[in-house]
Amino acid sequence: FLSDKYSRKWMLVFGTALWGIATIFLANINDFPHILIFRAINGLALGSIGPISQSILADAAKNESLGLSFGLVQLSSSTGRLIGGVVTTTVALKYFGGIRGWRLCFIVVGILSILLSITVALFVDDAPR
Repeated sequence: FLSDKYSRKWMLVFGTALWGIATIFLANINDFPHILIFRAINGLALGSIGPISQSILADAAKNESLGLSFGLVQLSSSTGRLIGGVVTTTVALKYFGGIRGWRLCFIVVGILSILLSITVALFVDDAPR
């Protein structure tokens, strides 16, 4: 709904940045009520990213390569989840510079999300619908 009223590019930038910030906060929270709040924020932000990015991709890709484009996005997403799952379960209980591994994973994902939002802001064209 909002991406129909406002720029999809900037909605994607906002959603990705909010997701990153909420994820970094989650790495540093110790009480359940705050975890619930920031997981809700995280989920809302993450829930907006998929439909908006798919809408941008559908308009940006050529008709003859649309299936391939969506397939590559899904392949990348699945590969990332697979690798992320292996990495996080491997380092979850270890310490890195006094930081628990699972917390470090949240911080790294949050930082990468913020960097992604900056990349989208700088390099993605706001294609007309």
